[in-house]
Amino acid sequence: MERLASLAGQLHLVERNVEEAEVPWREAMAQERLADLRRFIDDGRLLEIGSSTGEFILAASSHFDVCGVEADRFSAQTAAAKGADCRVGTLESAGIELNSVDAAVMYHVIEHLRDPRRELQQLWGVLRPGGHLVIETPDIETVWFRLLGARWRQ
Repeated sequence: MERLASLAGQLHLVERNVEEAEVPWREAMAQERLADLRRFIDDGRLLEIGSSTGEFILAASSHFDVCGVEADRFSAQTAAAKGADCRVGTLESAGIELNSVDAAVMYHVIEHLRDPRRELQQLWGVLRPGGHLVIETPDIETVWFRLLGARWRQ
């Protein structure tokens, strides 16, 4: 992920001002995702894989004991600077105890994993019995992709 982020920066694929302008949208999405999650579980320990710059774990911290894992060092440091418990690395390297998580979420992450099955098996191990797993992934077969083409960021 660090190499990919560095390459994206070198190729000017993602501009910092665009990223900064999207912060209000990411914060709004975090609130929407939290409301969806709270329909099923309202408290406990929450783990986010792929926390980016921490918008969701910060929003969720009002209801959950939260922890995030982010592969990109810059994003994880940004989340931590905002006060989020965000660990740099992977689920495997994060040191999450077995059967210690009530809910785990992955928003737009699974499509980036080299071995999604292995990651899901690891998540299964850290989830408590009866725990919740939420996965959201983009769908290229959407009207937004057809309308926005190369500008589509989902």
